[in-house]
Amino acid sequence: MSRDIIKFDEIDEHGPQDYRGTFKIDVHEDIANDNHAVVLSTDTAQRGDKSLRVEAVAVYHIDNGQVTEAWFFNSDAYADDEFFS
Repeated sequence: MSRDIIKFDEIDEHGPQDYRGTFKIDVHEDIANDNHAVVLSTDTAQRGDKSLRVEAVAVYHIDNGQVTEAWFFNSDAYADDEFFS
């Protein structure tokens, strides 16, 4: 198993700029077959005096090698709401 940390240094013009460079996805496990991929991770970010740390699951539906749908779940939806509000 490889352990990856993904850093989002660039956020497009539609996203908040005040947590630029602090949002990270620490990948614990990725599992895939021809139809689905699942990523287990710890997601963290800083925004002013707010911080976010949640355990997360991302599920992707794959059709002809392309992601056609995605679902995201984390351990604390209220923490997400508070951080991004």
